[in-house]
Amino acid sequence: MEAGLDLITRLAPDKQGRRQRTTAHAWVSDQADSGVIGIVGLTLSAPDALLDAAADADLPFVMIDPVDTHHRRMVSVCLSNWAGARAATDHLIGLGHRRLGWIGGPEASIAARDRLYGYRAALYAAHL
Repeated sequence: MEAGLDLITRLAPDKQGRRQRTTAHAWVSDQADSGVIGIVGLTLSAPDALLDAAADADLPFVMIDPVDTHHRRMVSVCLSNWAGARAATDHLIGLGHRRLGWIGGPEASIAARDRLYGYRAALYAAHL
């Protein structure tokens, strides 16, 4: 607020569109034309064309928990998914629950796999 900036939530193009350079460039251009000064992508799969388009437009782009990219220019922030899943599962076990289910994210997601491994580690430690 002190800087006079607003946080705006917008949907990125669908996965098919994110893979097409022309769609990605058009979307990024629309963001820049509307006054956007940076983009934060939250767990986007197939973001490479968007990352390229943002770089071409000189628009900062940060990914949170990237799914299926190892883009050389990507700046990302990753959460401690393993520790979070382990703590959540330990908490449920501590409450006396012994039959726990798992609903995970896409297999291509490193974050989803880390959460699964944290969950499994807690079950293993509790001999469940």
